[in-house]
Amino acid sequence: FLSLLGGSKCTHYAIRARVINSCEHVFSHDTSLVGMGSTVTELAIGKHTYGSCRPNSYVDYSFTISAELEVNNLVLEVEDLNSNNDPSSLVLGLYSNKSSIPQVRDPDVQVDTARSKLYTISLDYVQLREGQYFASVRCTTEPVRFRITAALVTSEILDRQYVPGSVAPNEWTFHFYQHSADDVDKHNVRFHITIYFGEVYMVLARKKSPPGFAIRQKNEFMLKLDGATSISVDLCDVSERGYLGLHGGEVVSQYSIYAEAYNPGDNSSYDGSLLASESHSTCEEYVASTPGYITSAAGSLSEFQSFFFLVGGLASAFLLHMVD
Repeated sequence: FLSLLGGSKCTHYAIRARVINSCEHVFSHDTSLVGMGSTVTELAIGKHTYGSCRPNSYVDYSFTISAELEVNNLVLEVEDLNSNNDPSSLVLGLYSNKSSIPQVRDPDVQVDTARSKLYTISLDYVQLREGQYFASVRCTTEPVRFRITAALVTSEILDRQYVPGSVAPNEWTFHFYQHSADDVDKHNVRFHITIYFGEVYMVLARKKSPPGFAIRQKNEFMLKLDGATSISVDLCDVSERGYLGLHGGEVVSQYSIYAEAYNPGDNSSYDGSLLASESHSTCEEYVASTPGYITSAAGSLSEFQSFFFLVGGLASAFLLHMVD
């Protein structure tokens, strides 16, 4: 038997078979005919690229992350543009730091289920590294028109400047605020977050290094933030750098983030036009007046609390209110 798997374009060919008495060499794939060639489309970072595929065929893309860009977060997104809603119409794969897509396709990360017609892969700035990346889109049972985008989410937040962001389902996006010479004497950092679309499952703040599920540091968090939501998070006694992590919920989320450094007693310069909650002048007041919040001034989570927090859902929310 001989089989041929279609690539990203329809191919016409001729085939001939003949009987031979013996094999002079072990069969191997002809890499000059099978593989990448000119079928790989280069993606421009931050710009949409449109494509289509036939059932069981691949469309391949590549993009490069430079040393200057690897300090950011990457969100790779493919949107199914067909009129019907089929959550398994496509398979999205990502190959990290490869010279080409291997003939035996085994992506480093793969997504085969859409949420709101979006297939999303995310690498936070801890995971993202300088090098060449390949994205592979495969149709399953039906022809599909789609749109693919490789976008960077800036990790560093400058004082009082808005940064647009995105976080994929069940993935992290990290941001950090670095004290400058102008605000080195201001010890607290306030992050303002406005979610426009989608869902954020968790927000965590931490000093010195990015947060994560397993940490038991003094930190901030909130569960299940839906679209059209605004919150502020205070990180107290930050000597050099403060980190904020957002963990995605069920649907990819789009948001903006803004940060400022302040000392106890300072009035916030944030105008409040996007922030529904009231302004708080100090970390201590923030703890006292915000139910359901645990800040860096309020103490650390116990192992018991952390366990239920990781389980998530209503039990977690109930426990947090009981702790407060």
